[in-house]
Amino acid sequence: MSYTFPKSEQLYDRAKRSIAGGVNSGIRGLEKPVPLYFTHGKGSRLWDVDGNEFIDFMIGQGALLFGHAPEGLTSALARQAGLGTHWAAQSELEIEVAERLQAMIPSAELVRFNSSATELKFWVHSMSGSGSMRRRICLAKTSWSSTIQIFVVLVAVFVLVVSAVAIIWRVVC
Repeated sequence: MSYTFPKSEQLYDRAKRSIAGGVNSGIRGLEKPVPLYFTHGKGSRLWDVDGNEFIDFMIGQGALLFGHAPEGLTSALARQAGLGTHWAAQSELEIEVAERLQAMIPSAELVRFNSSATELKFWVHSMSGSGSMRRRICLAKTSWSSTIQIFVVLVAVFVLVVSAVAIIWRVVC
């Protein structure tokens, strides 16, 4: 099968006039023959603006545990987004999810949600000074940029830190 990229080439030329370097992630600028522009994905597959179909072995840089646009999850996310997307406050739903995690992970005495690895690392670092935690070094094996990220994870004696990042990545201690 021969792949061609005329629309991706046009979009890249257009992007170079408004986006520094033509891409919003430096690694994408290295894609050859041109950075790809995708229209949609389903499961492990992606389709670009030129109609080419790809298998996403990186599965969204490791962030898509269930693949692209998983049935059931997309409708559940749409329903929840219809109720509001960023309240900057608590909700009953986060308690329910934390309780489910505790039921699935018996050693999870407490749960903490974070929106990014950066936020998680800041929170864990601030908790480390409390004396209620002990240090362990863990490798978080990810497919993000085909690297292995090393994080210093402070494992609590009475607190288990759980985040979206920790759930998605397989942690090897």
